[in-house]
Amino acid sequence: DFRLSAKIRRNGYFGSLSWPGQGYDIAILEEIPYHVDLRPGDTIVTSGYSAIFPEGILVGTVNSFEEEEGNFYTIEVDIAIDYKKVSHVNVIRNLLRDEQLELERITGND
Repeated sequence: DFRLSAKIRRNGYFGSLSWPGQGYDIAILEEIPYHVDLRPGDTIVTSGYSAIFPEGILVGTVNSFEEEEGNFYTIEVDIAIDYKKVSHVNVIRNLLRDEQLELERITGND
């Protein structure tokens, strides 16, 4: 159920990235409109529109895409990290998260 705000590094268009549940190395990026210039191999990074992930963290690359009903692509993204080989992670707690969210709410940047 986790969704990540991610963008195409080359042109800045952003959408919602999720894991479809099949295979550990593929994700789906949605909400990218048809008029966007999209190419296999485009780099996908975090958008920064989140209190969890800062902007510019590598997510993966565009594998393929197709037009779905409506005006948006469904984009298959090859995840950059091989999670089968991950043995150590660092978990960092943002001690200023509540303050950040409140400031975003006040300024309308949420």
